[in-house]
Amino acid sequence: MDFFGGKLLGVTATNALELGIDVGHIDATLHLGFPGSVASLWQQAGRSGRRENASLSIYIAFEGPLDQYFMKFPQKLFGRSIENCQIDVHNKQILEQHITCAAFEHPLSLQLDAKYFGSRLEDTITTLRTKGNLGHESCITSVRTWVYVGREKIPSHPIGIHSTENDKYQVIDETTSAVIEEIEESKAFFQVYEGAVYMQQGKSYLVRVIDLSAKIAMCRKVDLKYYTKTRDYTDIHVFGGEYAYPAKMTGMNYQRTTARVTACKVTTKWFGFYKIWRRTNKIFDKVDLFLPEYSYESQAVWIRVPEPTKIKVEAQNLPLRTGLHAASHAILNLVPLCIMSNSSDLGTECANPHESRYFPARLLLYDQQPGGVGISAQVQPLFGDLLIASLELIRSCSCLGDKGCPNCVQNFSCSEYNEVLSKTAAILVLEGVIESENLKAT
Repeated sequence: MDFFGGKLLGVTATNALELGIDVGHIDATLHLGFPGSVASLWQQAGRSGRRENASLSIYIAFEGPLDQYFMKFPQKLFGRSIENCQIDVHNKQILEQHITCAAFEHPLSLQLDAKYFGSRLEDTITTLRTKGNLGHESCITSVRTWVYVGREKIPSHPIGIHSTENDKYQVIDETTSAVIEEIEESKAFFQVYEGAVYMQQGKSYLVRVIDLSAKIAMCRKVDLKYYTKTRDYTDIHVFGGEYAYPAKMTGMNYQRTTARVTACKVTTKWFGFYKIWRRTNKIFDKVDLFLPEYSYESQAVWIRVPEPTKIKVEAQNLPLRTGLHAASHAILNLVPLCIMSNSSDLGTECANPHESRYFPARLLLYDQQPGGVGISAQVQPLFGDLLIASLELIRSCSCLGDKGCPNCVQNFSCSEYNEVLSKTAAILVLEGVIESENLKAT
């Protein structure tokens, strides 16, 4: 009330003030770091200058690739339109959950409802019948209808709004038997495994036992001077090289490229973990793990690196995979420049420093949600612009080391600790692809 009444001259807030509150008399806003989308930035700036008063908004950049890109190229921010939120309504998991909830509210029929749910309605109903979620409703009309008959009293309750997955691991405190958290199956082994230090709300827990069949991780609260991180690798196998999902981007002109969007299979194998001192971030122990690999189907967008570019990189005694890895990181870092997305929505192929497995000569991003949520398909027509922006970002970064920095080719979510990177090789890779695609800077 003191702030609304004018007794307080300022307030520090999270993005909770971004929507829904008309404070009324704010003269200026300070924005610490890019909030993730242009829409959020302008919405936050709109907290000041209400009721047609003059206002001032100041954007203070953090050390991050997108922040630094806007600092060097401010016209890319102020001339940019508001992003659209992306979702793939044909995603198998999303469609099954949607139709289950719809059938709970009202009987469904193929004849009347296909126009709302699309061409996959019949296949989805068949799948849900097999799972025991839908049943045929007897009626005297000629229209066959389906209703919800599943076990859940209200089917929407177990469906999460942040994930499409239903299979989850429970993290349980063995001293209290309390469920600390539930983790999606695709992400579980990155956080819980025997010997893992699991963090929750500032507290440390040591995972003692993991039951794979029951999907339960038992842990106890501890006070340790180290943390753990998995040793793993992820393979992306793309299907149907000649097939591409259409991207519906109307009303805008984009530079055409040979980038493709295809179905893919994502397989992660966990083979160990590191113990790392908190104070120094130094690895002091390596432990082997024997966990089952996890696979799911998704979507990927990718573009080939031409043979002359590969020869040019290797002629300078630079490993090609260091350039592919660094260039892919730069592209990944700049995706929010064009599409409303989070850092966990997309992933890329990260080169492992301790192995010499074949690394495909391509720049690839993939949806990290099982089934894909359509972000890769939306990146496809933007790939040319992202290639050029990534080259601008790396060239303009003033860091001295060839491994780059978080402002250009390093990525905080890199599963290989940003070890196999080269700015020099990335520039050669991006230049080669841009030249072969006949792209022009905008």
